Amino acid sequence: TGLHLATYLGQLEVVEALVSKGVNLELQDRKGDTALHVACKNQNLACAKALLQGPNGPQNLQLQNWKGLSCLHIATLKGNSSLISLLLKHGADINDQEGTSGKTPLHLAVEMLDGALLTHLLQQRPEVDSLMYNGCTPLHLAVGRKDAGLARLLCQAGAD
Repeated sequence: TGLHLATYLGQLEVVEALVSKGVNLELQDRKGDTALHVACKNQNLACAKALLQGPNGPQNLQLQNWKGLSCLHIATLKGNSSLISLLLKHGADINDQEGTSGKTPLHLAVEMLDGALLTHLLQQRPEVDSLMYNGCTPLHLAVGRKDAGLARLLCQAGAD
């Protein structure tokens, strides 16, 4: 859509104009991405903010693309704490499970071996023992990756 293209190109004024006209923010491209997914992939915080200011409120933030990723999952995979905070402020679910294996943002941060990102996510009070579809918790992943630092962070947050 025009909104997708404007977001991809980072044309903030065009994005703002389209959003203010009330365009459908939940339209998905051939990859299943909404314009907000595109903004998160490109780490464009300004466009993401504009897309969340629609006259009808933000899109369904649990909406997943064809890879099973919500905007929060993409922001987490990009390691972008500012985008994560923005999405959570607008109602994204910190415990949202991606559609293919049930990973939450915590699982993704552990897989990325990113202690700073994990700390940021833990400050949002997520379910620390959330289960992937195969039964793995974030702590299981940290131990499996032999990362004592991440395991310690999770245990301090109540994981067991």
